[in-house]
Amino acid sequence: MAKQLNNVQRVQQYLKKIFRLLNEQIFDNELEDVQIVLSNSSRCYGYYTLNKSTWIGNSCGQEFHHHEIGISAQYLSSEERDITTLVGVLVHECVHALGEQRGIRTCSRNNVYHNRRFRDLAEEHGLIVEHSPQHGYSHTSCGERLLQFCIDNDLQDIQLNRSSDYYIAVGGSSPSPGGSAATTTRRSNSYKLLCPCCGCTVRATRLGVRLMCISCDEEMEYV
Repeated sequence: MAKQLNNVQRVQQYLKKIFRLLNEQIFDNELEDVQIVLSNSSRCYGYYTLNKSTWIGNSCGQEFHHHEIGISAQYLSSEERDITTLVGVLVHECVHALGEQRGIRTCSRNNVYHNRRFRDLAEEHGLIVEHSPQHGYSHTSCGERLLQFCIDNDLQDIQLNRSSDYYIAVGGSSPSPGGSAATTTRRSNSYKLLCPCCGCTVRATRLGVRLMCISCDEEMEYV
């Protein structure tokens, strides 16, 4: 019996598994490895970071640099969204990754407008593409090739979805002089905000500040 996809760790592992299958069967193993994370965004289904050093690590003594693909935790599942919807989002971001690797600019107008080059790459890799006046060829969904991919690999629906009604946590724990944990308030005098689309980050000196990413026309979120 397959494991239930109802906790964060399993979902993240499953998304990485789907990415590898897509790379093998749809992208001819052309995609470089990426880090896949669940994002807090409720304003977009997913994003791809242009900065290859979004993640820096070390494996067997070799330093690696990875881009990031973020998938919104609030859009993982619902009555209207099954695994094919999620695969469509992941392929959309993989197309951006492929364009970046090939030196093809898939978005114009400060990386907001999905251009014809994005459309062509997306259709080449199984997506159905629709046009919108504001964001260009940004509306995508799985075509027959990707639907068959989901069937052939027996992909399961995810049984986890983050509620939009959550609160910013305050406080934390740190060792007290006696050695036990003591609850404290946040000591940092700055707060990090992230653009859910391009991954750009800034810091604010007080909580509650609302900032917009000019490039993406998206409100930034606290992380």
